[in-house]
Amino acid sequence: MPEKSTTCFGKVSGQPLTVYRSRGEADNGADYVSRTYDRPMVAYACDRCSLWHIAPSDRQTASVQSGCCTGRNGQPKAAYDSEAAALRRAEILQVEQGVDLTAYACPHGGGWHLTKG
Repeated sequence: MPEKSTTCFGKVSGQPLTVYRSRGEADNGADYVSRTYDRPMVAYACDRCSLWHIAPSDRQTASVQSGCCTGRNGQPKAAYDSEAAALRRAEILQVEQGVDLTAYACPHGGGWHLTKG
């Protein structure tokens, strides 16, 4: 049975996200929400809590934690498979948070990252 997160919150709503214990459970949740509200949803693994959440498919961009690059805060940077995926994420963050980001190729060959400026 899904429950609410104590660590992960919606970027737009600020409300706790629903957590799912497995990919299958999250996929079922995404299917249910997609059918019920006529809005395509996808499941994704959360880097913060190591569980699963769902998000609108037009908002989700697949990324992994970089094994070699860290941000100013010392945390691993997100790495995107392609420049297009990184730019899509930058566009989403511009709309949601008003921050301007640019994409650059990882100097260690680990995909694409985002940076301010």
